[in-house]
Amino acid sequence: NMALALLLTVLGACAAPSLAFSPGGSLPSPRLSFAHSSALSSGVMGRPPVPSAVGATLSPGRNSLFRPNGRGRAAPMALRMAQDDMDDLAKKFEQEKQTRIEMDKIFSDASKDLENLANKEMETLKEETEGLLQQREEEWEALGNKAAEAMVGKVDSLAEDFLKKAGRSTDDDDDDFEEMERFLGPSEVAVVGEKTPLRDEVEARVRGYGGLEMSSCERLLETRGMVIEKSDTLVFVGDGDALDRYTVERLIKRCQKLRRVVIVSSLGVERSNLFPFSLQNALTGSLDKKRDVELGVIELSKKLGFAFSMLRVGKVGTDASLGGVQVAAGDQMSEDINVGVAADAVVQALMLQPAALNCSMSLVGVKAKEVTQDEWDDEFLRLEGPEVWRGGPT
Repeated sequence: NMALALLLTVLGACAAPSLAFSPGGSLPSPRLSFAHSSALSSGVMGRPPVPSAVGATLSPGRNSLFRPNGRGRAAPMALRMAQDDMDDLAKKFEQEKQTRIEMDKIFSDASKDLENLANKEMETLKEETEGLLQQREEEWEALGNKAAEAMVGKVDSLAEDFLKKAGRSTDDDDDDFEEMERFLGPSEVAVVGEKTPLRDEVEARVRGYGGLEMSSCERLLETRGMVIEKSDTLVFVGDGDALDRYTVERLIKRCQKLRRVVIVSSLGVERSNLFPFSLQNALTGSLDKKRDVELGVIELSKKLGFAFSMLRVGKVGTDASLGGVQVAAGDQMSEDINVGVAADAVVQALMLQPAALNCSMSLVGVKAKEVTQDEWDDEFLRLEGPEVWRGGPT
């Protein structure tokens, strides 16, 4: 629109000289055309008609108007002004275009910066949220542990009040409850030791006892990195060659749910300097090694809190006439024992005789057909007398 207005202005300026008039004459009417005005002027003054400004042409190479008769009147000022206006418009257009490009670039950069900042803020918020959730979980876990401890304390308090009302001695009851708590029957047993007839019989008795499971332990003595995950009871059969103390302790430490350890040892471990055990010990030192294993188990029991039973048996054989058993505390007697009776003694100590907890005992065979459960109970009652040695040497 501005360009059209400028063009009309230029045409008007160029047409202005064609409005000729005579000296003393009057101005033509604005409604007359340029050609009519020129003809009128010529008729009054007697001059040739002036060509219309519309028919004028620009002179080549100059900013002037030529008429057909060769006479032209220059209009450089109007054209120059129009050209300047056009140049100004072009400059303003270019400036606006450049400004728009720069603004677009600034907006694009700002958008990218805002996006990056938003992503960083989201990552930071996510990390803070995860940390807060972890903290809350730890707090809830700690609160749950405290609640469990409080509940256990409340139950203990109620039990103590009940016992007081029943007229029982609290000190004795605490000792009894501690022993009974530790005598929780095993659920899964691992039998460890060299392949001997007694070990085979022990495994058979354990498998045949209801509610017990056997762990695979064929290579427990050879492996070093295996963890014993399920077994809560370890039975070490060492009536033959002496077990290695380091190996026994290593297996005990690798048992994650350990509650009981039973050691089948030999008579004479505390009398290795007395005849006839001194002869046996002089050749191989096996009695001293077995005693060393016992001491290691007692020491670990104090540190780790599991219960132990030491079963010292005489020479294991297959004499069917030795169907009975005699039990004594400590290291006494020197007679042989039937392999089946010795295996039954292991199951009795594991499952049925609380007196075997934290106790070292001696077992030998006697002439009889078999051992009834009442006879087993009577024999293990011997371990509750003053001669019993609990907890190892002081």
